[in-house]
Amino acid sequence: MGSERVFRPVVLGGDIGAYSLARRFHENHGVAADVVSTAGTGLMARSQVFRHVVEPRMGEPDVLLDLLHRLAPADGTPALALASADRLVALLVQVRDRLATHVVVP
Repeated sequence: MGSERVFRPVVLGGDIGAYSLARRFHENHGVAADVVSTAGTGLMARSQVFRHVVEPRMGEPDVLLDLLHRLAPADGTPALALASADRLVALLVQVRDRLATHVVVP
């Protein structure tokens, strides 16, 4: 992959699944993810391989849209939005048609 950044992962969720996903992106691709959860936890706060973002209202579609647009890199690198729980996957599906072109939902 080289030193070129191809995407910036944004992982929704505050559980071990979100942590593991973000850690894997760091290990396999050398990119630091943003992990977004509704509350701060020790697991997330102490990590050095991703940035933890706390947004208590991320379950609200308009709040999530704004957050994803703000987290997308300013240099045009796409943000790859992922979720670690079914309810968050459903929320991403609900808003994906309103996302900017530089925010990608698989």
